[in-house]
Amino acid sequence: LGFMKYILIASVLGNILNVFLDYLFIFPLRLGVRGAAIATVISQWVIVFTYIYFFYSFRVRKFIKENTILTSFHLDFKELRKLLEIGVPYSLKIFFEVMIFFLFIMMTGWINDASLAATTIMLQIVIFTNMTASGIGYSAQVLVGKGIGSQNFAQAKSYGKRCIELNLIITVLFSLIVIIFHHYIAILFNNNQIVIDLF
Repeated sequence: LGFMKYILIASVLGNILNVFLDYLFIFPLRLGVRGAAIATVISQWVIVFTYIYFFYSFRVRKFIKENTILTSFHLDFKELRKLLEIGVPYSLKIFFEVMIFFLFIMMTGWINDASLAATTIMLQIVIFTNMTASGIGYSAQVLVGKGIGSQNFAQAKSYGKRCIELNLIITVLFSLIVIIFHHYIAILFNNNQIVIDLF
């Protein structure tokens, strides 16, 4: 659970870089949709390398060594099948979400560069909101699993309920902020008046 902050740091760094590179490639370099794609690829690689850096940091190496995660490793096909039954549908969900976002950005780029930039700003806000909700969800998974593992089902149910309530509050709060202050938020990302008006 303590390592969730490293995932958050990597995601925040990648998304901030993505916003900066989107503006750079779309407007000054005039690369349009291709520029947005390049910015996204670069930022995602930055996230990957940040994960790798944290993974090989002293604290994580010490955690792996103390818990003998790698030294006690053995392949259990029954357990692997259970993991695949859960992991494959979730992986497909993420794949189709990414493809839909990609197609949406691509079609927006067919209109003009300003529309593409406004869409990119919107997607960054969506990603940030989703990142916050996902972080709470991942934490809840650990806590709920811990409650179920210790046969404390009331505690597990309580953690799940609190997670839903907290994410609902955050989603409503972020939605209201974007609706009320959308022009001011756009200025934080871009100083092009056409883009700000579209947003």
